Amino acid sequence: MCLGCMEINTRLMSCLCLLLVAFVILCDHCHGGSGRSSEDHLLQRISSSKEGSSPLILEEPTQLVKTQWGEIRVLLSSPLLRKHNVGLGFITLRPRALLLPHYLDASFVFLVQQGSARIGWVDQQGELLRQDLSTGDVYAVAAGSLFYLLSTHEDEELEIYGLYDTSEAIDIESIKPFFIAGKSNLFSGFGTRLVSAAFKVSEEGVAEFLSQQPSKAIIPTSVDAFAQLTSHLPEAWSWKNVASFLLNKKMHGRAPRPLSLTSSKRSFANQNGCFASTGGKKLPVLRKSRLGVSFVNLKNGALLAPHWNPQAMVVGVVTNGTGRIQIAHPNGTNALNRRLEEGTIFVVPRYFPNCELSSRDAPLKFLGFTVSDEYHGHGQLPQFLIGRSSVLDKLDMETLALSFNMPEELVASVLGAQQDENIFSLLESESDM
Repeated sequence: MCLGCMEINTRLMSCLCLLLVAFVILCDHCHGGSGRSSEDHLLQRISSSKEGSSPLILEEPTQLVKTQWGEIRVLLSSPLLRKHNVGLGFITLRPRALLLPHYLDASFVFLVQQGSARIGWVDQQGELLRQDLSTGDVYAVAAGSLFYLLSTHEDEELEIYGLYDTSEAIDIESIKPFFIAGKSNLFSGFGTRLVSAAFKVSEEGVAEFLSQQPSKAIIPTSVDAFAQLTSHLPEAWSWKNVASFLLNKKMHGRAPRPLSLTSSKRSFANQNGCFASTGGKKLPVLRKSRLGVSFVNLKNGALLAPHWNPQAMVVGVVTNGTGRIQIAHPNGTNALNRRLEEGTIFVVPRYFPNCELSSRDAPLKFLGFTVSDEYHGHGQLPQFLIGRSSVLDKLDMETLALSFNMPEELVASVLGAQQDENIFSLLESESDM
Protein backbone atom coordinates (compact mmCIF):
# COMPACT_ATOMS: atom_id res chain seq x y z
CA MET A 1 0.00 0.00 0.00
CA CYS A 2 1.38 3.45 -0.85
CA LEU A 3 2.29 5.90 1.89
CA GLY A 4 -0.38 8.30 0.68
CA CYS A 5 -3.11 5.67 1.06
CA MET A 6 -1.85 4.72 4.52
CA GLU A 7 -1.96 8.36 5.56
CA ILE A 8 -5.53 8.73 4.29
CA ASN A 9 -6.64 5.59 6.14
CA THR A 10 -5.04 6.87 9.35
CA ARG A 11 -6.76 10.22 8.95
CA LEU A 12 -10.07 8.44 8.26
CA MET A 13 -9.85 6.46 11.50
CA SER A 14 -8.87 9.57 13.46
CA CYS A 15 -11.76 11.49 11.97
CA LEU A 16 -14.23 8.73 12.88
CA CYS A 17 -13.03 8.70 16.51
CA LEU A 18 -13.25 12.49 16.68
CA LEU A 19 -16.73 12.27 15.18
CA LEU A 20 -18.08 10.05 17.95
CA VAL A 21 -16.40 11.94 20.78
CA ALA A 22 -17.55 15.31 19.47
CA PHE A 23 -21.11 14.07 19.12
CA VAL A 24 -21.47 12.89 22.72
CA ILE A 25 -19.91 16.14 23.94
CA LEU A 26 -22.40 18.02 21.77
CA CYS A 27 -25.24 16.07 23.45
CA ASP A 28 -23.83 17.09 26.82
CA HIS A 29 -24.01 20.78 25.91
CA CYS A 30 -27.45 20.52 24.31
CA HIS A 31 -29.09 18.96 27.38
CA GLY A 32 -26.92 20.51 30.05
CA GLY A 33 -29.58 22.89 31.38
CA SER A 34 -32.24 20.31 32.27
CA GLY A 35 -32.05 18.37 35.53
CA ARG A 36 -28.30 18.82 35.63
CA SER A 37 -27.66 17.98 39.28
CA SER A 38 -29.49 14.65 39.17
CA GLU A 39 -27.82 13.76 35.86
CA ASP A 40 -24.38 14.56 37.27
CA HIS A 41 -25.14 12.35 40.27
CA LEU A 42 -26.12 9.50 37.94
CA LEU A 43 -22.94 9.93 35.88
CA GLN A 44 -20.84 9.91 39.04
CA ARG A 45 -22.49 6.68 40.23
CA ILE A 46 -22.00 4.99 36.86
CA SER A 47 -18.38 6.13 36.57
CA SER A 48 -17.47 4.96 40.07
CA SER A 49 -19.25 1.59 39.79
CA LYS A 50 -17.27 -1.61 39.42
CA GLU A 51 -17.66 -4.16 36.64
CA GLY A 52 -20.13 -6.24 38.64
CA SER A 53 -22.17 -3.43 40.14
CA SER A 54 -23.13 -1.01 37.37
CA PRO A 55 -26.54 0.62 37.98
CA LEU A 56 -27.19 0.13 34.26
CA ILE A 57 -27.22 -3.67 34.74
CA LEU A 58 -30.17 -4.68 36.93
CA GLU A 59 -30.46 -7.52 39.40
CA GLU A 60 -32.70 -10.54 38.94
CA PRO A 61 -36.43 -10.10 39.62
CA THR A 62 -37.97 -11.43 42.84
CA GLN A 63 -40.99 -13.67 43.26
CA LEU A 64 -44.31 -12.01 44.00
CA VAL A 65 -46.46 -15.13 43.55
CA LYS A 66 -45.47 -18.76 43.04
CA THR A 67 -47.55 -21.94 42.77
CA GLN A 68 -46.99 -25.22 40.98
CA TRP A 69 -49.03 -23.79 38.08
CA GLY A 70 -47.05 -20.61 37.54
CA GLU A 71 -45.39 -17.57 39.03
CA ILE A 72 -45.18 -13.80 38.93
CA ARG A 73 -41.78 -12.12 39.30
CA VAL A 74 -41.18 -8.39 39.63
CA LEU A 75 -38.25 -5.99 39.62
CA LEU A 76 -38.89 -2.64 41.28
CA SER A 77 -35.86 -1.98 43.46
CA SER A 78 -33.55 -0.39 40.90
CA PRO A 79 -32.95 3.35 41.54
CA LEU A 80 -33.31 4.06 37.82
CA LEU A 81 -36.68 2.30 37.69
CA ARG A 82 -37.91 4.03 40.85
CA LYS A 83 -36.84 7.40 39.49
CA HIS A 84 -39.11 6.90 36.49
CA ASN A 85 -41.92 5.20 38.46
CA VAL A 86 -41.79 1.90 36.59
CA GLY A 87 -41.12 -1.74 37.38
CA LEU A 88 -40.64 -4.93 35.40
CA GLY A 89 -43.07 -7.85 35.59
CA PHE A 90 -42.68 -11.44 34.38
CA ILE A 91 -45.65 -13.84 34.34
CA THR A 92 -45.29 -17.56 33.67
CA LEU A 93 -48.34 -19.84 33.42
CA ARG A 94 -48.32 -23.55 32.70
CA PRO A 95 -50.60 -24.82 29.90
CA ARG A 96 -54.31 -24.35 30.75
CA ALA A 97 -53.48 -22.44 33.96
CA LEU A 98 -55.63 -19.51 35.08
CA LEU A 99 -54.39 -16.35 36.76
CA LEU A 100 -57.35 -15.53 39.01
CA PRO A 101 -59.32 -12.28 38.53
CA HIS A 102 -57.63 -9.35 40.24
CA TYR A 103 -56.71 -5.73 39.75
CA LEU A 104 -53.43 -3.87 40.26
CA ASP A 105 -52.48 -0.50 41.67
CA ALA A 106 -50.38 0.07 38.52
CA SER A 107 -51.06 -0.10 34.81
CA PHE A 108 -49.30 -2.95 32.97
CA VAL A 109 -48.01 -2.87 29.37
CA PHE A 110 -46.81 -6.29 28.26
CA LEU A 111 -45.70 -8.51 25.40
CA VAL A 112 -46.48 -12.21 24.98
CA GLN A 113 -42.99 -13.67 24.77
CA GLN A 114 -44.12 -17.28 24.40
CA GLY A 115 -47.36 -19.23 24.16
CA SER A 116 -50.89 -17.88 23.81
CA ALA A 117 -53.48 -16.45 26.18
CA ARG A 118 -56.97 -15.15 26.60
CA ILE A 119 -57.37 -12.01 28.67
CA GLY A 120 -60.69 -10.96 30.12
CA TRP A 121 -61.18 -7.60 31.76
CA VAL A 122 -63.93 -5.21 32.83
CA ASP A 123 -63.75 -1.79 31.18
CA GLN A 124 -64.79 1.60 32.56
CA GLN A 125 -68.32 1.08 31.22
CA GLY A 126 -68.65 -2.10 33.28
CA GLU A 127 -68.49 -4.49 30.30
CA LEU A 128 -66.55 -7.75 30.22
CA LEU A 129 -64.17 -7.68 27.25
CA ARG A 130 -62.14 -10.65 26.10
CA GLN A 131 -59.22 -10.85 23.69
CA ASP A 132 -57.04 -13.70 22.44
CA LEU A 133 -53.29 -13.01 22.44
CA SER A 134 -50.48 -14.77 20.58
CA THR A 135 -46.70 -14.72 20.72
CA GLY A 136 -45.46 -11.22 19.83
CA ASP A 137 -48.68 -9.43 20.76
CA VAL A 138 -48.51 -6.22 22.82
CA TYR A 139 -51.37 -5.36 25.16
CA ALA A 140 -52.09 -3.27 28.25
CA VAL A 141 -54.28 -3.28 31.35
CA ALA A 142 -55.16 -0.06 33.16
CA ALA A 143 -54.60 0.31 36.89
CA GLY A 144 -57.69 -0.66 38.84
CA SER A 145 -59.17 -2.77 36.02
CA LEU A 146 -60.35 -6.23 37.06
CA PHE A 147 -58.83 -8.86 34.75
CA TYR A 148 -57.81 -12.50 34.44
CA LEU A 149 -55.37 -14.40 32.20
CA LEU A 150 -55.77 -17.92 30.83
CA SER A 151 -52.89 -19.83 29.25
CA THR A 152 -54.55 -21.26 26.13
CA HIS A 153 -51.70 -23.28 24.61
CA GLU A 154 -52.08 -26.90 25.67
CA ASP A 155 -48.39 -27.80 25.26
CA GLU A 156 -46.40 -24.59 25.74
CA GLU A 157 -46.05 -22.38 28.81
CA LEU A 158 -47.24 -18.81 28.62
CA GLU A 159 -44.51 -16.26 29.23
CA ILE A 160 -45.35 -12.57 29.51
CA TYR A 161 -42.79 -9.78 29.91
CA GLY A 162 -44.10 -6.35 30.84
CA LEU A 163 -43.60 -2.99 32.47
CA TYR A 164 -45.65 -1.54 35.32
CA ASP A 165 -46.36 2.18 35.50
CA THR A 166 -46.18 2.77 39.26
CA SER A 167 -46.71 6.55 39.14
CA GLU A 168 -50.10 6.15 40.84
CA ALA A 169 -49.25 3.06 42.90
CA ILE A 170 -49.70 2.84 46.66
CA ASP A 171 -45.98 2.19 47.03
CA ILE A 172 -43.65 2.64 44.05
CA GLU A 173 -41.35 -0.06 45.42
CA SER A 174 -44.01 -2.79 45.36
CA ILE A 175 -46.94 -3.97 43.26
CA LYS A 176 -50.25 -4.63 45.03
CA PRO A 177 -52.48 -7.27 43.39
CA PHE A 178 -56.03 -7.39 44.77
CA PHE A 179 -57.46 -10.88 44.14
CA ILE A 180 -61.22 -11.44 44.42
CA ALA A 181 -60.84 -15.17 45.11
CA GLY A 182 -58.36 -17.69 46.42
CA LYS A 183 -56.16 -17.53 49.48
CA SER A 184 -55.79 -13.97 50.88
CA ASN A 185 -58.61 -12.60 48.73
CA LEU A 186 -59.77 -9.02 49.29
CA PHE A 187 -63.11 -10.06 50.87
CA SER A 188 -61.15 -11.58 53.74
CA GLY A 189 -60.17 -8.07 54.78
CA PHE A 190 -63.74 -7.32 55.85
CA GLY A 191 -65.67 -8.66 58.80
CA THR A 192 -67.68 -11.81 58.04
CA ARG A 193 -70.85 -10.23 59.39
CA LEU A 194 -70.47 -7.22 57.09
CA VAL A 195 -69.85 -9.39 54.02
CA SER A 196 -72.77 -11.61 54.98
CA ALA A 197 -75.12 -8.62 55.22
CA ALA A 198 -73.86 -7.14 51.95
CA PHE A 199 -74.33 -10.39 50.02
CA LYS A 200 -77.56 -11.19 51.85
CA VAL A 201 -76.11 -14.63 52.54
CA SER A 202 -75.65 -16.29 55.91
CA GLU A 203 -72.28 -16.04 57.62
CA GLU A 204 -71.84 -19.79 57.18
CA GLY A 205 -72.61 -19.44 53.48
CA VAL A 206 -70.11 -16.60 53.09
CA ALA A 207 -67.43 -18.53 54.96
CA GLU A 208 -67.94 -21.53 52.68
CA PHE A 209 -68.05 -19.33 49.58
CA LEU A 210 -64.70 -17.72 50.37
CA SER A 211 -62.90 -20.87 51.54
CA GLN A 212 -63.62 -23.24 48.65
CA GLN A 213 -60.59 -22.03 46.67
CA PRO A 214 -57.52 -22.77 48.84
CA SER A 215 -54.98 -21.96 46.12
CA LYS A 216 -53.37 -18.57 45.70
CA ALA A 217 -53.45 -16.54 42.49
CA ILE A 218 -52.79 -19.28 39.88
CA ILE A 219 -54.82 -22.47 39.48
CA PRO A 220 -55.25 -25.31 36.94
CA THR A 221 -58.44 -25.69 34.91
CA SER A 222 -60.31 -28.90 34.17
CA VAL A 223 -60.90 -30.06 30.60
CA ASP A 224 -64.53 -28.90 30.69
CA ALA A 225 -63.72 -25.55 32.32
CA PHE A 226 -60.90 -24.92 29.83
CA ALA A 227 -63.25 -25.67 26.92
CA GLN A 228 -65.81 -23.18 28.23
CA LEU A 229 -63.21 -20.49 28.88
CA THR A 230 -61.75 -20.86 25.38
CA SER A 231 -65.04 -20.88 23.52
CA HIS A 232 -65.36 -18.50 20.58
CA LEU A 233 -65.35 -14.80 21.37
CA PRO A 234 -68.77 -13.13 20.98
CA GLU A 235 -69.06 -11.24 17.73
CA ALA A 236 -71.24 -8.58 19.36
CA TRP A 237 -72.14 -7.01 16.00
CA SER A 238 -75.00 -4.56 16.09
CA TRP A 239 -75.99 -1.35 14.34
CA LYS A 240 -74.29 0.48 17.23
CA ASN A 241 -71.12 -1.49 16.56
CA VAL A 242 -71.26 -0.77 12.84
CA ALA A 243 -71.53 2.97 13.56
CA SER A 244 -68.67 2.74 16.06
CA PHE A 245 -66.54 0.89 13.51
CA LEU A 246 -67.18 3.51 10.83
CA LEU A 247 -66.29 6.26 13.31
CA ASN A 248 -63.09 4.40 14.25
CA LYS A 249 -64.23 3.88 17.84
CA LYS A 250 -64.17 0.81 20.07
CA MET A 251 -67.12 -1.42 19.30
CA HIS A 252 -69.65 -2.14 22.00
CA GLY A 253 -68.62 -5.38 23.69
CA ARG A 254 -65.37 -5.75 21.69
CA ALA A 255 -61.93 -5.46 23.27
CA PRO A 256 -59.24 -3.35 21.59
CA ARG A 257 -57.10 -5.44 19.28
CA PRO A 258 -53.48 -6.13 20.25
CA LEU A 259 -50.51 -4.97 18.20
CA SER A 260 -48.35 -7.82 16.90
CA LEU A 261 -44.69 -6.94 16.67
CA THR A 262 -43.95 -10.16 14.78
CA SER A 263 -46.64 -10.09 12.10
CA SER A 264 -47.00 -6.34 11.59
CA LYS A 265 -44.68 -4.47 9.26
CA ARG A 266 -41.29 -4.21 10.91
CA SER A 267 -39.86 -0.79 11.59
CA PHE A 268 -36.65 -1.90 9.88
CA ALA A 269 -35.11 -5.09 8.48
CA ASN A 270 -32.07 -6.00 6.38
CA GLN A 271 -29.81 -9.00 5.88
CA ASN A 272 -28.17 -8.43 9.28
CA GLY A 273 -31.28 -8.31 11.49
CA CYS A 274 -34.42 -6.37 12.24
CA PHE A 275 -36.22 -4.34 14.88
CA ALA A 276 -39.82 -3.32 15.44
CA SER A 277 -41.60 -1.15 17.97
CA THR A 278 -44.93 0.28 19.01
CA GLY A 279 -43.59 3.70 18.04
CA GLY A 280 -45.89 5.49 15.64
CA LYS A 281 -48.52 2.72 15.80
CA LYS A 282 -52.12 3.63 16.60
CA LEU A 283 -52.61 1.12 19.39
CA PRO A 284 -55.72 1.96 21.47
CA VAL A 285 -54.39 0.24 24.59
CA LEU A 286 -51.29 2.47 24.53
CA ARG A 287 -53.00 5.68 23.49
CA LYS A 288 -52.66 7.28 26.94
CA SER A 289 -49.56 5.42 28.08
CA ARG A 290 -46.04 6.77 28.47
CA LEU A 291 -44.71 3.22 27.95
CA GLY A 292 -43.81 1.45 24.73
CA VAL A 293 -42.40 -1.89 23.58
CA SER A 294 -39.84 -2.89 20.96
CA PHE A 295 -37.82 -5.92 20.01
CA VAL A 296 -34.44 -6.33 18.30
CA ASN A 297 -33.18 -9.41 16.48
CA LEU A 298 -29.51 -9.35 15.47
CA LYS A 299 -28.06 -12.16 13.38
CA ASN A 300 -24.63 -13.63 14.16
CA GLY A 301 -21.91 -10.99 14.27
CA ALA A 302 -24.26 -8.04 13.75
CA LEU A 303 -24.18 -4.54 15.24
CA LEU A 304 -27.13 -2.25 15.98
CA ALA A 305 -25.45 1.02 15.05
CA PRO A 306 -24.65 3.64 17.71
CA HIS A 307 -27.86 5.57 18.39
CA TRP A 308 -29.78 7.45 21.05
CA ASN A 309 -33.43 7.74 22.02
CA PRO A 310 -34.57 11.39 22.15
CA GLN A 311 -37.82 10.64 24.00
CA ALA A 312 -37.40 7.78 26.43
CA MET A 313 -35.28 5.66 28.72
CA VAL A 314 -35.02 2.06 27.51
CA VAL A 315 -35.17 -1.00 29.78
CA GLY A 316 -33.82 -4.00 27.87
CA VAL A 317 -34.37 -7.70 28.56
CA VAL A 318 -32.26 -10.25 26.66
CA THR A 319 -34.52 -13.13 25.58
CA ASN A 320 -32.11 -15.22 23.54
CA GLY A 321 -28.46 -15.45 22.50
CA THR A 322 -25.32 -13.63 23.58
CA GLY A 323 -23.61 -10.37 22.73
CA ARG A 324 -22.41 -7.11 24.17
CA ILE A 325 -23.68 -3.61 24.92
CA GLN A 326 -21.70 -0.38 24.98
CA ILE A 327 -23.05 2.93 26.32
CA ALA A 328 -21.28 6.28 26.07
CA HIS A 329 -21.29 9.10 28.61
CA PRO A 330 -22.28 12.58 27.44
CA ASN A 331 -18.68 13.61 28.20
CA GLY A 332 -17.25 11.13 25.68
CA THR A 333 -16.15 8.40 28.11
CA ASN A 334 -17.47 4.86 28.34
CA ALA A 335 -20.40 4.30 30.71
CA LEU A 336 -20.86 0.57 30.12
CA ASN A 337 -19.16 -2.21 28.17
CA ARG A 338 -20.79 -5.44 29.23
CA ARG A 339 -21.46 -8.95 27.94
CA LEU A 340 -25.13 -9.81 27.35
CA GLU A 341 -26.74 -13.22 27.74
CA GLU A 342 -30.25 -14.60 28.14
CA GLY A 343 -31.87 -13.03 31.19
CA THR A 344 -29.64 -9.94 31.34
CA ILE A 345 -31.62 -6.78 32.17
CA PHE A 346 -30.05 -3.44 31.27
CA VAL A 347 -31.01 0.24 31.22
CA VAL A 348 -30.08 2.88 28.67
CA PRO A 349 -30.78 6.39 30.01
CA ARG A 350 -32.53 8.82 27.72
CA TYR A 351 -30.17 10.60 25.26
CA PHE A 352 -27.22 8.27 26.04
CA PRO A 353 -25.52 6.99 22.84
CA ASN A 354 -25.47 3.18 22.84
CA CYS A 355 -25.05 0.14 20.60
CA GLU A 356 -25.63 -3.60 20.90
CA LEU A 357 -23.83 -6.37 19.05
CA SER A 358 -24.32 -10.11 18.79
CA SER A 359 -21.66 -12.77 19.20
CA ARG A 360 -19.97 -14.14 16.11
CA ASP A 361 -21.37 -17.62 16.75
CA ALA A 362 -24.84 -16.72 18.06
CA PRO A 363 -27.65 -14.25 17.37
CA LEU A 364 -28.93 -11.76 19.96
CA LYS A 365 -32.58 -11.02 20.69
CA PHE A 366 -33.85 -8.56 23.27
CA LEU A 367 -36.95 -6.61 24.20
CA GLY A 368 -36.84 -2.90 24.89
CA PHE A 369 -39.42 -1.18 27.09
CA THR A 370 -39.42 2.58 26.53
CA VAL A 371 -40.30 4.94 29.39
CA SER A 372 -41.07 8.60 28.70
CA ASP A 373 -41.39 11.23 31.42
CA GLU A 374 -44.68 12.18 29.80
CA TYR A 375 -46.78 10.95 26.89
CA HIS A 376 -45.04 11.59 23.57
CA GLY A 377 -46.96 9.13 21.41
CA HIS A 378 -43.80 7.01 20.95
CA GLY A 379 -43.73 8.16 17.35
CA GLN A 380 -40.04 8.98 16.98
CA LEU A 381 -37.54 6.24 16.19
CA PRO A 382 -33.97 6.17 17.55
CA GLN A 383 -31.50 8.61 16.03
CA PHE A 384 -28.59 6.74 14.41
CA LEU A 385 -25.04 8.07 14.22
CA ILE A 386 -23.52 5.85 11.53
CA GLY A 387 -24.77 4.35 8.27
CA ARG A 388 -27.13 5.38 5.51
CA SER A 389 -29.69 6.68 8.04
CA SER A 390 -27.18 8.67 10.06
CA VAL A 391 -28.54 11.90 11.48
CA LEU A 392 -25.17 13.45 10.69
CA ASP A 393 -25.99 13.21 7.00
CA LYS A 394 -28.78 15.72 7.61
CA LEU A 395 -26.26 18.41 8.57
CA ASP A 396 -24.60 20.51 5.88
CA MET A 397 -21.06 19.49 4.94
CA GLU A 398 -19.61 22.94 5.64
CA THR A 399 -20.69 22.75 9.30
CA LEU A 400 -19.35 19.20 9.66
CA ALA A 401 -16.01 20.10 8.10
CA LEU A 402 -15.59 23.09 10.44
CA SER A 403 -16.69 21.03 13.45
CA PHE A 404 -14.10 18.27 12.88
CA ASN A 405 -11.46 20.55 11.43
CA MET A 406 -11.11 18.26 8.45
CA PRO A 407 -11.53 18.77 4.69
CA GLU A 408 -15.04 18.25 3.38
CA GLU A 409 -13.85 15.43 1.11
CA LEU A 410 -12.40 13.48 4.02
CA VAL A 411 -15.51 13.98 6.19
CA ALA A 412 -17.70 12.83 3.29
CA SER A 413 -15.56 9.72 2.79
CA VAL A 414 -15.89 8.78 6.47
CA LEU A 415 -19.64 9.32 6.60
CA GLY A 416 -20.17 7.48 3.31
CA ALA A 417 -17.96 4.47 4.00
CA GLN A 418 -20.73 2.43 5.70
CA GLN A 419 -23.28 1.58 3.05
CA ASP A 420 -25.59 -0.51 5.25
CA GLU A 421 -28.43 1.02 7.22
CA ASN A 422 -28.87 0.78 11.02
CA ILE A 423 -27.73 -2.86 11.44
CA PHE A 424 -24.23 -3.78 10.21
CA SER A 425 -22.28 -7.03 9.84
CA LEU A 426 -19.07 -7.29 11.88
CA LEU A 427 -18.08 -10.76 10.68
CA GLU A 428 -15.28 -9.30 8.55
CA SER A 429 -13.91 -7.26 11.43
CA GLU A 430 -11.04 -8.75 13.40
CA SER A 431 -11.03 -6.17 16.18
CA ASP A 432 -12.23 -6.96 19.71
CA MET A 433 -15.30 -4.91 20.65
